[in-house]
Amino acid sequence: MLEPIKEHLSSSYLREKDRASTFGDEIRKLLGRTEVNLVAELGRTVYSVQDILNFEVDDIIRLNTGPQNNVTVNIERVPKFLGMPGVVKGSKAVQITDVIDPDRGKG
Repeated sequence: MLEPIKEHLSSSYLREKDRASTFGDEIRKLLGRTEVNLVAELGRTVYSVQDILNFEVDDIIRLNTGPQNNVTVNIERVPKFLGMPGVVKGSKAVQITDVIDPDRGKG
């Protein structure tokens, strides 16, 4: 009657299960410390190479968005969130307002 589950009762099975659990915890710790590239894209525009070569200090580059528009937050160049730009305690910041669903575009 115990034959079908005998291997699950062995000490080697229990050690393997413990090791797998510890390995999973270790992976979670490593992933938690992994740094990724995050970019909040303020807007986009198109200029000719000639226009870019003529840029000077104090020139203004017009974007397709304004301060009231959501910005796209990219993780490793992949759009993941939408957010509102702003300032928090003197630092530039983005407040996440939506999650981008990769299957449907926007959340």
